[in-house]
Amino acid sequence: MSLQKYGSLGAVFTLLSWLITLCVVVTLCLTAGAVVAREPWAARHLGTRARADSPGPASGDTLEAGPRPDSPSPGSPNSSESPE
Repeated sequence: MSLQKYGSLGAVFTLLSWLITLCVVVTLCLTAGAVVAREPWAARHLGTRARADSPGPASGDTLEAGPRPDSPSPGSPNSSESPE
């Protein structure tokens, strides 16, 4: 209908309208998926991390050990080790 009424410009506007609609739908789906994947009930099934305000790991769960952000690294001026 737009091709008959507006010529090739009508077809271009119709195509652009569909592409914009498709991009909006994909963006909303990706955003909703990321939000849902961080919910505790979904995180258990998907193997992703839960939100920060959810309770921490239960007793008996182990976490990987890593450097603490508040501890100085070895060799830094604030470390208690003296360089040789």
